[in-house]
Amino acid sequence: MLSNLMVWLLLLILWVFSVGYMGLKVLGRSLKTALLKIKLNLTNSDQGFVIAEIAFSLPVYLVLLFAIVMYSMAFTANGALQSAVGTVRLAYTRANVNVVGSQIIPVVESWRSTGNASPALLSLLGSPGYRAGAIAYYNALTEQEFGSGVYLSDLPSAYTYAIIYAVKYMEQNLGKINYPCNPSGPQGRGCLECRPIPPQSTLSNGPVVTDPNDPAFDYTWVGIRCRYSPDSIMFSLISSLYSVIGLSSPPVIVMEKEMGYKFSAFSPQ
Repeated sequence: MLSNLMVWLLLLILWVFSVGYMGLKVLGRSLKTALLKIKLNLTNSDQGFVIAEIAFSLPVYLVLLFAIVMYSMAFTANGALQSAVGTVRLAYTRANVNVVGSQIIPVVESWRSTGNASPALLSLLGSPGYRAGAIAYYNALTEQEFGSGVYLSDLPSAYTYAIIYAVKYMEQNLGKINYPCNPSGPQGRGCLECRPIPPQSTLSNGPVVTDPNDPAFDYTWVGIRCRYSPDSIMFSLISSLYSVIGLSSPPVIVMEKEMGYKFSAFSPQ
């Protein structure tokens, strides 16, 4: 199965590069022909026709080229998001702290015991510009999933670690991203939102219990759901080009992945 996946991935990469190369080749040939015609001292009307031809065809070629690049970047971001939610296992066992820094455990446990969110914790849970409201944002997401009055600090610590591992993995692989924020919102491009999900998710066969104070709550299970909208200068350029040729703006790409693990050997709190 893995070998088949690698073959399809290789074919996809070859297709992207071949289409991009063909587009550039056609664009270059059109520009070369147009410039050659102008150089041959054509009449003013002919020169005007050639210039008009360039003006109409260039945006179309650029849209095709930028679209290829844009969806290639989205493909990369989707793979990074899948790997990010896959760090739930690392978060549960606190493994590979190189992803998040060696001070993650004392920082998180200090917050859980005192209730005070230190700057170090906020830097783990939020990107610059989003840190002040990070705890409130995650608490709101937690209430949506686990019920009113249940906050992130009420859940087993593995949920907090899972969110931190996921956002930091995305940051390391994609560079500058914004979190936590709504990727479906008006300013959603570049936004990453990771939320804890309870054991009754489709990823678990455990009991439908969302109250962490209930003895039946499954403390051996942890899961998160992350949503991300990729952003780069290419997305802005292609939106502008769509407007130039009279098309509506391309839809905002929002990808979603979730992952959960159930551990029976031990259950750290």
